[in-house]
Amino acid sequence: MKVNARNPLKVGFVQVNFERDNQYFMPLSVLYLQARAQKHLKHPENFEFLMPNFRREDIEPFSERLSEAKVIAYSHYTWNANFNLALAKRIKERNPSVINIFGGPHVPDLIERQRQVNGKVVFEKTDDGRTRPVRDRFPERVEAWHKKHPYVDAACHGEGEQVFTRFLANITNEDPLSGLVPSLSFLNYDGQLVVTPKAGRI
Repeated sequence: MKVNARNPLKVGFVQVNFERDNQYFMPLSVLYLQARAQKHLKHPENFEFLMPNFRREDIEPFSERLSEAKVIAYSHYTWNANFNLALAKRIKERNPSVINIFGGPHVPDLIERQRQVNGKVVFEKTDDGRTRPVRDRFPERVEAWHKKHPYVDAACHGEGEQVFTRFLANITNEDPLSGLVPSLSFLNYDGQLVVTPKAGRI
C-alpha cells in the first residue's frame, strides 16, 4: 500500500457515548491513540487523522462519513458495543477494504491459567532473570467472537497506544495483519485464529 504525504492514509476513530444534559464525555481513549501515533510514527504526515466520532446518531450518515477511511479504531465498551458492531458491519459493506480494529474493555480477552504439573505450578525465567509462573492462553472465546463478527478485522488485547502505532507503521506492508504487531487477534485468510504475543505495558 502506497502511503505518503501527498496520498495520506485516512484514519478514523469511534468512541460513542451517551448525551447527558446536552454534553458528551471527551473520547479520551481514541485521542490517546492518535496522540501516541502522531508523536512516535516515523512519518506522521503520511496519515490523515479524522475527527473522532463520539455522538450517537443514525448508522447510515455515521457510516457514510467514515466510509473513506482505510483504518478505523473503535473504543469498545458495554454501553456502545452493539452500536460499534452495527457500525463496523455497515462500513465494511460500504468499503470492503477498510480495516476495523476494536480495543477496549468489552473486547473478549484470552483466558489465562497458571500451568500446573502434578498439582505444582510451573515457573519460567524472564529475560531480566526474574522467575514467574507459566501462564497458558486459551483462545476459544476470542475465536468465537471473531467468527461471529467477521467485519471486525482485528482486536487489540490490553493497552492500545503502542499497538495502534505499531499497526500504522506496519500498514505499508502488503499484509498489515501479518503477525508483526503485538497484542492483536484476528482471523487469517484460512479463517484460523492468530494471536500475537502480548506487548509490554507503557
